[in-house]
Amino acid sequence: MLRFNIFGDISGVCMIEHESDRNTAALVTKSSRKKYYGLFQIGSEFCKEGRKGGKCDITCEALLDENIKDDSLCALKVFDQEGFKYWSKWETRCKGQTLPDVEKCPEWHNS
Repeated sequence: MLRFNIFGDISGVCMIEHESDRNTAALVTKSSRKKYYGLFQIGSEFCKEGRKGGKCDITCEALLDENIKDDSLCALKVFDQEGFKYWSKWETRCKGQTLPDVEKCPEWHNS
């Protein structure tokens, strides 16, 4: 369970904020063969449209719903393979930046 915390810390929160604007249904099409899905903006090599597949053995559509458990598990696979560098906006907007202390956010303590 501790491994999930890589996305619960401020670097992960910053990455989600800048990659998908916290939108679980975010879909970005870079080309006919390259799309990015959901909250974590996971690339199409990790899923298959219409059926399970890819490196995460998940449908791409499952990355667009509000159930983020499967998205998080796939994002951990991405992180294990590539670290935060996979997410370009983390590299440019979060890495090495002074980030706010999310521990002081009221919603953080109420969840």
